[in-house]
Amino acid sequence: MRIALVHNHPSGGAARAIHELCKRLAQRHEIDVFTLESADRAFVNSHEYAGSVTVLPYRARGPKRLGLYLNDMRRYQDLDALEDAYAHMSEQIDAARYDAALVSACQFLQAPSVLAYMSTPAAYYCHEPPRRFLQDECRPDSGPLTAYQRLRSFWHKPAESLLDDVTKRRDQRNVARARAVLTNSAHTASLIRGYYARDAHVCYLGVDAERFPPRRSDGGYLLSVGAIEHHKGFEFLIESLALLSPALRPPLLIVGNHVNEGVAEHLRGLAMERSVSLEIRARVTDVELAQAYGGARAFVYAPHAEPFGLAVLEAMSAQLPVIAVGEGGVTESVIDGITGLLTPRDAPAFAAALTAVLADEQAARELGRNGREVAASWTWESAARRVEAHLSVVCGEILHTGVAS
Repeated sequence: MRIALVHNHPSGGAARAIHELCKRLAQRHEIDVFTLESADRAFVNSHEYAGSVTVLPYRARGPKRLGLYLNDMRRYQDLDALEDAYAHMSEQIDAARYDAALVSACQFLQAPSVLAYMSTPAAYYCHEPPRRFLQDECRPDSGPLTAYQRLRSFWHKPAESLLDDVTKRRDQRNVARARAVLTNSAHTASLIRGYYARDAHVCYLGVDAERFPPRRSDGGYLLSVGAIEHHKGFEFLIESLALLSPALRPPLLIVGNHVNEGVAEHLRGLAMERSVSLEIRARVTDVELAQAYGGARAFVYAPHAEPFGLAVLEAMSAQLPVIAVGEGGVTESVIDGITGLLTPRDAPAFAAALTAVLADEQAARELGRNGREVAASWTWESAARRVEAHLSVVCGEILHTGVAS
């Protein structure tokens, strides 16, 4: 197949997932990438697999100082300019007569508007619906804010509501135009069904076992990985750790590609109040991330209903015992009591599970070994075969991959 890949990713899990999938798809198919100037192209390099990379001009303008409602008008104009950019992109894709398009996330809309304009049959990989409209924890104003930030949020609320209405309508229109919708977990598929009234095919993601080998040493710290945002649940981890006896309480290392400085400052202050040793590392390299896994004692994870959770698979591959809040996609990758421990969102329960792992080295090693063994079956090749099978249906080809969806 000749496949056009469309995305406007920021750095993060969605970008990593599509990159790993396309590296495998490119071994059997021709892939060209279409993206926008606003996408983060430093986090992963599309040239590793793409025959060509087309970058169309579009970049949202930043707010003007003292712009007040002028900035809201500029954001609305940016959304219309984004629509024009995707319309132009669709013309280029249709003119090249690709067999199918694989469309991934847009950091401004969720589902890119190229879906609404192009006639090339497309599968949309929905990493998540816009969770800020579905979960209180994911709203921009849900986390710790300064007094000025709260005043600014109140001041701009009417304009924000209008902008949200536009992005909602365009996102839902775009998803409706996709020939097929793919997603990363049964949990996310249920959200898609409720929000978009569409069924989605579950195409689980994978992990690179060579990139995340078994841990080499016990650095004595607990590791958590994710963007430094309120909905990632790091505050809960600090509160849970504070319940451990000081003699048993390890330091906490958080690694994130994106950092909300207001959230980071709040976490540091909370950790100091609770006598929890905390380090936050941002924008680490792939080698540094693997080293962080390789030196950890255990992996702790508490996002609010994370759609999938690539970091959990990475931790399992690194042979770390996983202690996680049992919400969202993590319940589909962690086998409770076998590869990790799942708890409710209750700090004493989480602290008790963590104490059990820290106090019993043999049990911790067994969880880690089991996790590594299970993670070995979550390969990117199998994930790519699942996506490949659905793309072949989208473009009308019959392709036998031997992998069930």
